[in-house]
Amino acid sequence: MAINNIINLDDQLSRTKSVQLAGKTYEVKISDETDKAFAKLTSVDLPGMLDELESKADLLDENNEEPDYNEYYEFIETSLGKVRDKVLAALDEILGQEGAGQEIYEYYNKSTKTLVIVVDLLQEALDSVMEERNEKAQKKYQNKNIKGKSKAKK
Repeated sequence: MAINNIINLDDQLSRTKSVQLAGKTYEVKISDETDKAFAKLTSVDLPGMLDELESKADLLDENNEEPDYNEYYEFIETSLGKVRDKVLAALDEILGQEGAGQEIYEYYNKSTKTLVIVVDLLQEALDSVMEERNEKAQKKYQNKNIKGKSKAKK
Protein backbone atom coordinates (compact mmCIF):
# COMPACT_ATOMS: atom_id res chain seq x y z
CA MET A 1 0.00 0.00 0.00
CA ALA A 2 1.44 3.39 -1.06
CA ILE A 3 1.40 6.19 1.48
CA ASN A 4 0.78 9.70 0.22
CA ASN A 5 3.28 11.95 2.01
CA ILE A 6 2.26 15.10 0.18
CA ILE A 7 -0.08 17.63 1.69
CA ASN A 8 -1.37 19.71 -1.19
CA LEU A 9 -2.05 23.17 0.18
CA ASP A 10 -2.34 24.66 -3.30
CA ASP A 11 -5.87 23.25 -3.48
CA GLN A 12 -6.81 25.32 -0.44
CA LEU A 13 -4.91 28.53 -1.21
CA SER A 14 -6.01 30.49 -4.23
CA ARG A 15 -3.90 33.49 -5.18
CA THR A 16 -6.74 35.53 -6.64
CA LYS A 17 -10.43 36.06 -6.08
CA SER A 18 -12.88 37.01 -8.81
CA VAL A 19 -14.99 40.04 -7.98
CA GLN A 20 -17.89 41.32 -10.03
CA LEU A 21 -18.24 45.07 -9.72
CA ALA A 22 -19.86 47.71 -11.89
CA GLY A 23 -20.73 45.16 -14.55
CA LYS A 24 -17.16 43.82 -14.89
CA THR A 25 -15.23 40.95 -13.36
CA TYR A 26 -11.88 41.70 -11.76
CA GLU A 27 -9.28 39.26 -10.50
CA VAL A 28 -8.14 40.62 -7.14
CA LYS A 29 -4.76 39.32 -6.02
CA ILE A 30 -4.63 38.07 -2.48
CA SER A 31 -1.29 39.60 -1.58
CA ASP A 32 0.62 41.93 0.69
CA GLU A 33 0.32 44.65 -1.96
CA THR A 34 -3.47 44.44 -1.87
CA ASP A 35 -3.42 44.47 1.94
CA LYS A 36 -1.14 47.53 1.89
CA ALA A 37 -3.47 49.38 -0.48
CA PHE A 38 -6.41 48.74 1.85
CA ALA A 39 -4.42 49.67 4.94
CA LYS A 40 -2.99 52.84 3.41
CA LEU A 41 -6.43 54.06 2.42
CA THR A 42 -8.39 53.04 5.51
CA SER A 43 -5.76 53.53 8.21
CA VAL A 44 -3.70 56.46 6.90
CA ASP A 45 -5.26 58.43 4.05
CA LEU A 46 -8.91 58.68 5.10
CA PRO A 47 -8.33 59.23 8.84
CA GLY A 48 -5.71 61.88 8.03
CA MET A 49 -8.11 63.62 5.68
CA LEU A 50 -10.87 63.56 8.31
CA ASP A 51 -8.53 65.20 10.83
CA GLU A 52 -7.61 67.82 8.24
CA LEU A 53 -11.30 68.44 7.49
CA GLU A 54 -12.11 68.95 11.16
CA SER A 55 -9.21 71.37 11.59
CA LYS A 56 -10.18 73.41 8.55
CA ALA A 57 -13.85 73.43 9.52
CA ASP A 58 -12.90 74.69 13.00
CA LEU A 59 -10.77 77.44 11.43
CA LEU A 60 -13.60 78.50 9.15
CA ASP A 61 -15.92 78.69 12.16
CA GLU A 62 -13.41 80.68 14.22
CA ASN A 63 -12.50 83.14 11.46
CA ASN A 64 -16.02 84.13 10.46
CA GLU A 65 -18.87 85.32 12.57
CA GLU A 66 -21.19 84.93 9.58
CA PRO A 67 -20.49 81.83 7.50
CA ASP A 68 -19.29 82.53 3.98
CA TYR A 69 -21.21 79.91 2.02
CA ASN A 70 -18.95 80.18 -1.02
CA GLU A 71 -15.95 79.47 1.19
CA TYR A 72 -17.72 76.48 2.78
CA TYR A 73 -18.81 75.18 -0.62
CA GLU A 74 -15.26 75.44 -2.01
CA PHE A 75 -13.90 73.77 1.14
CA ILE A 76 -16.35 70.86 0.85
CA GLU A 77 -15.78 70.46 -2.89
CA THR A 78 -12.00 70.42 -2.48
CA SER A 79 -12.16 67.99 0.43
CA LEU A 80 -14.52 65.62 -1.35
CA GLY A 81 -12.27 65.72 -4.41
CA LYS A 82 -9.26 64.70 -2.31
CA VAL A 83 -11.14 61.77 -0.79
CA ARG A 84 -12.40 60.67 -4.20
CA ASP A 85 -8.90 60.82 -5.72
CA LYS A 86 -7.43 58.68 -2.91
CA VAL A 87 -10.21 56.09 -3.20
CA LEU A 88 -9.93 55.98 -7.01
CA ALA A 89 -6.19 55.36 -6.78
CA ALA A 90 -6.67 52.65 -4.13
CA LEU A 91 -9.31 50.88 -6.26
CA ASP A 92 -6.98 50.92 -9.28
CA GLU A 93 -4.30 49.29 -7.15
CA ILE A 94 -6.61 46.77 -5.43
CA LEU A 95 -8.31 45.72 -8.66
CA GLY A 96 -5.04 45.71 -10.59
CA GLN A 97 -6.35 47.83 -13.43
CA GLU A 98 -5.59 51.45 -14.22
CA GLY A 99 -8.82 53.43 -14.50
CA ALA A 100 -10.96 50.80 -12.72
CA GLY A 101 -11.78 53.22 -9.91
CA GLN A 102 -12.99 55.85 -12.36
CA GLU A 103 -15.14 53.31 -14.22
CA ILE A 104 -16.74 52.23 -10.94
CA TYR A 105 -17.24 55.86 -9.91
CA GLU A 106 -19.07 56.61 -13.14
CA TYR A 107 -21.07 53.37 -13.02
CA TYR A 108 -22.39 54.26 -9.56
CA ASN A 109 -23.58 57.75 -10.54
CA LYS A 110 -20.36 59.52 -9.58
CA SER A 111 -20.82 58.85 -5.88
CA THR A 112 -17.75 59.11 -3.66
CA LYS A 113 -19.77 57.66 -0.79
CA THR A 114 -20.46 54.56 -2.89
CA LEU A 115 -16.73 54.24 -3.69
CA VAL A 116 -15.94 54.18 0.03
CA ILE A 117 -18.63 51.53 0.54
CA VAL A 118 -17.17 49.48 -2.34
CA VAL A 119 -13.73 49.54 -0.69
CA ASP A 120 -15.26 48.46 2.61
CA LEU A 121 -17.21 45.62 0.96
CA LEU A 122 -14.11 44.44 -0.93
CA GLN A 123 -12.07 44.41 2.25
CA GLU A 124 -14.78 42.47 4.12
CA ALA A 125 -15.08 39.95 1.27
CA LEU A 126 -11.33 39.30 1.11
CA ASP A 127 -11.12 39.05 4.91
CA SER A 128 -13.90 36.45 4.88
CA VAL A 129 -12.05 34.48 2.18
CA MET A 130 -9.01 34.31 4.45
CA GLU A 131 -11.12 33.25 7.44
CA GLU A 132 -12.87 30.60 5.35
CA ARG A 133 -9.54 29.24 4.13
CA ASN A 134 -8.24 29.00 7.66
CA GLU A 135 -11.37 27.18 8.87
CA LYS A 136 -11.23 24.70 5.97
CA ALA A 137 -7.56 24.00 6.58
CA GLN A 138 -8.14 23.44 10.28
CA LYS A 139 -11.09 21.10 9.65
CA LYS A 140 -9.15 19.12 7.07
CA TYR A 141 -6.20 18.81 9.41
CA GLN A 142 -8.44 17.77 12.32
CA ASN A 143 -10.26 15.20 10.16
CA LYS A 144 -6.96 13.68 9.02
CA ASN A 145 -5.76 13.49 12.62
CA ILE A 146 -8.99 11.80 13.74
CA LYS A 147 -8.81 9.29 10.86
CA GLY A 148 -5.15 8.61 11.56
CA LYS A 149 -5.76 7.99 15.26
CA SER A 150 -8.70 5.65 14.65
CA LYS A 151 -6.63 3.60 12.14
CA ALA A 152 -3.79 3.38 14.65
CA LYS A 153 -6.14 2.04 17.37
CA LYS A 154 -7.42 -0.78 15.11
